[in-house]
Amino acid sequence: MKKLSTHLAFAAFLCLPSAVLAEDCDKAAVQRNETLRADIANEERVTRLKAIVALCPKLAEAQFDLGQAYLKTGEDQAAQTSFEEAARLTGEARYRIALANLFASRGELDRADAIFQDLLQKFPQDTRAHQGLSFVSAAHGDLASAEKYLREGIQIEPSSSQLFFNLGLILERQGRLDEAALSFQAAVEKQGAFIEALAKLGDLQGRLGRSTAAEQSLQRAILLDPKRAEIWRSLGSIYFRMKSYRDAEKALLKAEALEPQNAAVKRELGVVLVSAGKIDRGEALLHRAAEIATDETEKARAFGAIGWTLIQKEDLVGARAELEKAEALNREDASLQNNLGVVFDLLGDSEKARQHFEKARALDPKLESAEAGLRSLEN
Repeated sequence: MKKLSTHLAFAAFLCLPSAVLAEDCDKAAVQRNETLRADIANEERVTRLKAIVALCPKLAEAQFDLGQAYLKTGEDQAAQTSFEEAARLTGEARYRIALANLFASRGELDRADAIFQDLLQKFPQDTRAHQGLSFVSAAHGDLASAEKYLREGIQIEPSSSQLFFNLGLILERQGRLDEAALSFQAAVEKQGAFIEALAKLGDLQGRLGRSTAAEQSLQRAILLDPKRAEIWRSLGSIYFRMKSYRDAEKALLKAEALEPQNAAVKRELGVVLVSAGKIDRGEALLHRAAEIATDETEKARAFGAIGWTLIQKEDLVGARAELEKAEALNREDASLQNNLGVVFDLLGDSEKARQHFEKARALDPKLESAEAGLRSLEN
């Protein structure tokens, strides 16, 4: 009996840490709620959440919160560890979704796809899995599958503005602009303050020639957030298409003030100024755009715009030099090929003019100026 009593006492002693752990986890849960409500810097949030998960490692919600905080500090690997631990503790879908989204953002598409596919099997009504699989499919270039997953998600959750927005992005990538505009419109109808959807809707309406509707959509977006340069830029483009150069200049100056190192904004503002007759100011901006452009495509566009400006100034030698600099960076720009055709035509080199006009037409069969250039060579 004495031996049995000893064992019973030892067993009771083993139970004590579990009771302490439960108390620690209650304390950790309170601290977590306080941390989430606190108005603190993200670095401080990380510090507090690390202490909380140290106090109660099995608190999955805190592990998940820590993962999200790590993402904001750019610590992807630490975020992955936290998300994996949260998912291991409960298997809850949102923790696995976060992990899959992290893999997808890092380009680890196969790992993301495996999680999303598993979640779709286990939770077929969870549209986050549909959105994730759509993202993975689009990243692989399979836009048909990306569209399919989103349409399936919309059937399940027709009130989701995000599903309609993402569908609009996929449709736009397929060149189905009218359908994309309808999808962005649906997103706005379901969430009136959806700034990104309003901005995309306005941009597409402008490209489709619906200038008044485009202006209204973009102005609504600006009222919601006047500090987004891309929206001011889109509005400037709308006014430029309307040949309202003063309004275009004002809008693009707003965009430039918000993003002074944005080469595309400077280029577009330069083109507006040249079109408005402020050629010297416009040309200076275009040269500055070419200087600060960080990618070849944008640098080519800036050189092309300088060449176009020099055509207006009748400096054909200078125009040719700038356009050929642009062509060396991007041979697939129809407008650039057209403008080279114009320069060679004016320089009296009909054969080279024909070659460039024909290439412009091949790149963009709807480019009327290329067709007109070819007709002029026949006369």
